[in-house]
Amino acid sequence: MRGSTIQAFWWFRYLPVFGLAWWLVFLAWVTFALTTVLWTWLFIGAPLVEWRQPTLPSLFFVVFVGYIVSLRCLMVKRSDQTFLSRLVAYAGLPMIGIWGMTVLRSLQLYSFATCLEASWGTREKVEVTLAQDGS
Repeated sequence: MRGSTIQAFWWFRYLPVFGLAWWLVFLAWVTFALTTVLWTWLFIGAPLVEWRQPTLPSLFFVVFVGYIVSLRCLMVKRSDQTFLSRLVAYAGLPMIGIWGMTVLRSLQLYSFATCLEASWGTREKVEVTLAQDGS
């Protein structure tokens, strides 16, 4: 995920501002920020401020947004999928949405916070060298 964050910064720097690709990356980051703020408020901020459990509309929001974002699963027809298998996959999208809004969102925020610390990690030295053959 850190690589995609660094890639997005590269796109912002080098792609033309009036090009479609720049605006698609920009809109992806805007929607990421908005959904992060909304999700955080619905499930953490509002319950702490009002001392209550998250309401049913809050849960509906997560499921609804997951279905809207994943509509393309029904729109793209693959030759190896039947319509029934696409419907079954689409029915499982609320669980995928919850996974994305919790685990994957946390990883993306972590990668955003640590993207400047990117290095080669264990690859700072070469472990494999060419053998000098005596023949």
